[in-house]
Amino acid sequence: TGHRCGYLATISGLVCGADAAYIKQEPFDLETLLRDAHHLRDKIKAGVKLGLVLRSEMANVNYTTDFIHKLFSEEGSGVFVCRASTIGHIQVGGLPSALDRSMAITNGFKVASWMVETIEGMVSQASDGYSYFRLCKTVLSISGSSMVFEPISKLVAETDIAESLPLYMWWMK
Repeated sequence: TGHRCGYLATISGLVCGADAAYIKQEPFDLETLLRDAHHLRDKIKAGVKLGLVLRSEMANVNYTTDFIHKLFSEEGSGVFVCRASTIGHIQVGGLPSALDRSMAITNGFKVASWMVETIEGMVSQASDGYSYFRLCKTVLSISGSSMVFEPISKLVAETDIAESLPLYMWWMK
């Protein structure tokens, strides 16, 4: 998440009731920014005390956080004060929590068990190893509420490698 992915901005915007959340996956232009600035100005004039606008890190190369801040400040002049905050790496964890450590142990155990089962399967079936070799190119991932082993070939087919993003983003639907 973050960088080119608009997940955090989108979900945060929904949770916080943001007036707008600008993300790369939903292109926006100057007209959109002006419309949103005018909406915010009209909302504040009508008595609402605050507004919130979010922008993911790489939402647009030209419409930067600084540009949007200046535009909203100008369009809201005399009606509201605009402040910009960039949380950047503040949102990135810190020291591992007890839950992080517990998940590391659990997932490490799952991977070790899977490796033992795979090797035992190769030996017990006196296989040439080819079918098991394909299974060995695997990633432990979250699917719904379960941890599952996924073949890397499946993940490659579902990923925009250049952008390091999934092709299907459930939160965009």
